[in-house]
Order: sequence, then C-alpha cells, then structure tokens
Amino acid sequence: MAAAIALPLTLLSSGPAGPGGPVSPRAGVPLTDTAATPSGWVPVAYGDAQISVPADWNVATRPVCGRVGLGGYVILGRASTRLGVRNPRCRQAPNMVAILPLPRSSTSVVRPTGMINGIAVARVPSARGYISYLVPRLHARVTARGPLAGRVLATLTRSPLSVVLAPGRDSPVPGGWTWRDFGGIRFAAPAGWRLEHSGIWVGCPRELPPAAVTLINATKGVVVSCADVIPIAGSLTARPGVVVAAGPYANSDVPRGSPCRTLHGLLACHAEAIYLGGQLNVSVYVLGRHRPTVVAIGLAGNGAIARTIFDSIRPG
Repeated sequence: MAAAIALPLTLLSSGPAGPGGPVSPRAGVPLTDTAATPSGWVPVAYGDAQISVPADWNVATRPVCGRVGLGGYVILGRASTRLGVRNPRCRQAPNMVAILPLPRSSTSVVRPTGMINGIAVARVPSARGYISYLVPRLHARVTARGPLAGRVLATLTRSPLSVVLAPGRDSPVPGGWTWRDFGGIRFAAPAGWRLEHSGIWVGCPRELPPAAVTLINATKGVVVSCADVIPIAGSLTARPGVVVAAGPYANSDVPRGSPCRTLHGLLACHAEAIYLGGQLNVSVYVLGRHRPTVVAIGLAGNGAIARTIFDSIRPG
C-alpha cells in the first residue's frame, strides 16, 4: 500500500507544452491522451475525466460488497457518493477507483499542487489507505485505493466527451471525408466508414455499429428492457461511429433542460456531461420539423473524430 500511495507523487511533474495533454494542431483543442492507457487495460470515461483499468474490473455507482474474487472495480458516482463502508462484514475487492464529477464552481478556486499527464491536480485529504485528487480543469475528484491505486491514477486524462464539448474553433472537416444529408441536417464522417440503413428505432441506449454511419428512418419502434446490470469495464469501451435518426419513433435520449449550443444555425441540445455508454447523444432542432433529429456520436480514441463530426452538423 505504501508503494501505491507514493507512486502518484512521482507523477506530479511538468506535463506537455499544451494544457492537458496532446493538442489538435488545427483546432487548438487538447485531446484525450490515449497513450495513458497501459496495454491490456481499457479506458473508462465519466464526465470530463477518464482513467484506465484492467478490462475485467466491474463498474458500479457506489461501493460494492461481496466482490472479493474480483481484482477491482470502478465507481462512477455523484459528488455526494460515500466511498467508505461502515459495515464490517462488507468484503470488497482489493482495488477501487472512483470518478466523482463536481460542480464547476467548487473547483474554480482550487490551487493545483502538481500535474498528471499534463493535467493540473490538487492532492486532498482522504481516508487512510486512499489517494484522492481534485482535478479542477476536468471538474472531478478522482480517488483510488489498493495495490494498483498508483498505476490507475497515473492514467488520468481528459475524456473524449470533454474534447467534443470544449470551447474553441470548429474542427475542419478533412478533404477525404464524406458528407451525408439526412433528417434535415448535413454532416461529415470518415470516407472509410460503411453506410447502413434501418427503419426501426430501438427505445434503449445501444452500442453503435463500429466504423459505420447508420441512418434510421424511424417508421417503427421496438420497446426493449433496459436492464440495470453491473457492467464490466471492457464492455464500456467506446466505438467510433455515428447514428442519425429521424421520424415518428425517433425519441431523443436528451432530457429536458439539457445544455444547448448553436451549430451553424441549428439548435443542438446534448445530454449532460456524463458517461452514456461511450456516446454523445444530441437532439438537433430543424426548422419545419416537429421532432428533433437524433444524433449519437461514438466517443472513441482521442476525441478528434467525434469532435469533427459534431462540429460539422449543419442544415441539410
């Protein structure tokens, strides 16, 4: 345990010249540091932050008892989530890491004490055996315990979602990409992605077909059970892809009151900055259409492709 606690302190050193890691040379936006994920591990993103863990770790929203046989688990909770357990009979996995998003106002006055992968962090008091950092730029608190605590915290980087939603210039569309018109909007995607069509809308968050542009003319709907199960970190790995749906059965996964922005004259509202199965869900409101066009973008890799797709959305 002593070695695990000491390791993050060695990471508190100067990072890359760009704030927060690698920077897109054309859009000027810091990207997710994919090199921070060790071989055999997988990234887990939540809000603006991302860490990496062994693929067989569980993912939960609070501390889990009875998981003695597992190597560890990830908590994706709230700012108020308690990470300690009071029940002496609660036998936990040897390792745990938690990402707790914080209100932006609560991190604006934090004075950083060091850097992890080019991102400023501040070590804060925590329970015995735990290591905890506030990450002001990513509006999160990251806490870990166990023999792998130091290695896990060393993987901290910004999430692809934060790359997509970061302020800055629009990412230019590469000349080799293909433009598509559907649902009253126009957007671009890599030319190598295959094109798929469907007429059925599945009323539950779904995995995106990898490296594909999926256009759904939602004239039919299917109701499926969205079972609440404890996932494995490896199953949360985001896929590159984009789905655009329009029609009477295309229901948006974006709740009322979600933040909105203007994309080339179109109002686009997106879900809150939380982990949504590796995708950004957007409702695009097109003049003359009674229902928004639904767009889901895979948040894979360093976030550059997802940001370019998002920035390309415009009237069709």
